[in-house]
Amino acid sequence: TPYWKRCGWRGRTQTTCNHCGFCTVSHHYDDHLTVSLLPGLSADLNQCLQHSFATELLPAPDRCADGCQRTGCRKKSLITDVWPEVLCIQVKRWLPNQWLPGVFTKEPRPLDVPMQLDQFRGGPTFDYVLCSAITHTGDKAFSGHYTTVFRSTETGSWMLANDASVSACSGNVKHELKNAFLIFYTKKSVVA
Repeated sequence: TPYWKRCGWRGRTQTTCNHCGFCTVSHHYDDHLTVSLLPGLSADLNQCLQHSFATELLPAPDRCADGCQRTGCRKKSLITDVWPEVLCIQVKRWLPNQWLPGVFTKEPRPLDVPMQLDQFRGGPTFDYVLCSAITHTGDKAFSGHYTTVFRSTETGSWMLANDASVSACSGNVKHELKNAFLIFYTKKSVVA
């Protein structure tokens, strides 16, 4: 099995002119999907994914260089041709600090991470089940504490890897996931 099919995805970015119909396509193979947190008081992974796959109108000064030459007339879409068995989602949590060059500050809002990814616009026709996530507590990438929450393949129970110890997750798993920045889902058919 090719790596991208097991742990990545194959897709394309398609840009189409609304006036003349001229279309450009760039194909890519990626080992993860990167999503940005949307503005607001809280963040929801499903909404972030919806936004990533929504068709976007490119504003001026973008122009249809090979077609009608108009500005602000093209739309861009992210299209996935092959979904992987294991979907890795990177959440953009680290923002450049405007006062300290080279320092990145963590986007502090809690993230609602669903236990199952259902259908979303542009998404797969099957479901993904959450299998693990890497979390970070603290406000800077170079400080704070990293942990991993994962579902045991033997027992199905949630575990917490914290430095040198691995133990059953005694708290609310959803609470542990609120600081996730790298999230792994497995195709439901692979898990079952």
